[in-house]
Amino acid sequence: MDYQSLLADRTTLMKVNAIREILKVVSRPGVVSLAGGIPSPESFPMEIFRELVDRVLTRYDSGAFQYDLTEGFLPLREQVSVLLKSRGITASPEAVHITSGSQGVLDAVAKLLISKGDKIALEAPTYLGALSAFNPYEPTYVRMDMDDEGLVPESLEETLKTHKIKFIYLVPTFQNPTGRTITLERRIRIAEIIQKYNALLVEDDPYSALRYQGQDLPPIKTMAEDHVIYVSTLSKIFAPG
Repeated sequence: MDYQSLLADRTTLMKVNAIREILKVVSRPGVVSLAGGIPSPESFPMEIFRELVDRVLTRYDSGAFQYDLTEGFLPLREQVSVLLKSRGITASPEAVHITSGSQGVLDAVAKLLISKGDKIALEAPTYLGALSAFNPYEPTYVRMDMDDEGLVPESLEETLKTHKIKFIYLVPTFQNPTGRTITLERRIRIAEIIQKYNALLVEDDPYSALRYQGQDLPPIKTMAEDHVIYVSTLSKIFAPG
């Protein structure tokens, strides 16, 4: 059967996924790739996994495997709420949503917010996975300027002044792909700007827990709570699976 004729028009915007291509290379024996944010499997805490699985089965039995709320297994959301508190973010378990990786949440954000032609403000360059998630919904991208200290707040303000922006997408800490981190002073200014213009920020934070030196910086979410969707992951500090 020629299934190509059945595909939705939006699939023409789903190009070869760069992350999937990276993973193909990484899976080859002997390859150590620096192309993606892929943790070393030797770092996975296998003994802790076994202990935790045993605890979950003992405490929740088959309930841990049953259909559950769309938002995710409540005991897990309760623990994520505790983790967020350690980052200065106050979020009840009811405000926490579990997804399958950041791609899952970025696709959900795009599905809910982007109509064809809507303008999305981005750092340049930005995370390829975000573009892959957003592209099928046909947004228009507006580039914002960066320097060695991350996003330039004046560029953000000029963008919000001159464009009708649906939302802003940033990776403020150890940005992918540049590795830059937005300074505290700029985070404060960015929070002021998005509140001034009543703008929505999607703050993607996969890497902040991987800091080995220097001072932890507060998420922008802590400075403009109602204007930020905060996205994070356990893939980098626990395991991707």
